[in-house]
Amino acid sequence: MDGFSAMTRWQKTITTPLYIGCLALAFSLNAAASPDLGAGDLDALFSELPSHANHAALVEQLGSVNSADIQQSGIGQRVALVQSGYNQHASVQQLGDNHSARVSQQGEDNLLFLIQSGSLNQLVLQQSGFANSANVHQDGSANTATIQQQGNQNSVVLQQYGNHHAASITQYGDQLSVSVRQSQ
Repeated sequence: MDGFSAMTRWQKTITTPLYIGCLALAFSLNAAASPDLGAGDLDALFSELPSHANHAALVEQLGSVNSADIQQSGIGQRVALVQSGYNQHASVQQLGDNHSARVSQQGEDNLLFLIQSGSLNQLVLQQSGFANSANVHQDGSANTATIQQQGNQNSVVLQQYGNHHAASITQYGDQLSVSVRQSQ
């Protein structure tokens, strides 16, 4: 795989937490693939969580070329994702009821694509510096989104379809842009 760390994780039992520290994961996988790559050089997480209840995906990625692709379906799905430096990208898809996602991206080419389909959706996002962007689609009955971006190429596209929409978007500096659509 050209030194690119990847993982697919299925959770099949009820209330099984998933914790992956991609810094340690990337080190062990990259060390086997190439002795020249260090911890956090090329991090990736691909997680598919099948239809069950109460899954939690807790993901922490620290350095370099980060990427996370998380898919959950069922009832009571939770995602907590922390990406730190360089080329972070995150794709989160939650299908079902009563899910939430908390995503924190820090510096460089930040990007988040999130789909929550079901009821009682929530999102808290914080992005910090350089090419920030967020594309959030929530479809359900009690949608909530809180997005905060700090600096540089900021952009948000938020679509909420359902009943109890709420949105709080805060952008601080540079190229700022917001697009919010709420409808029944």
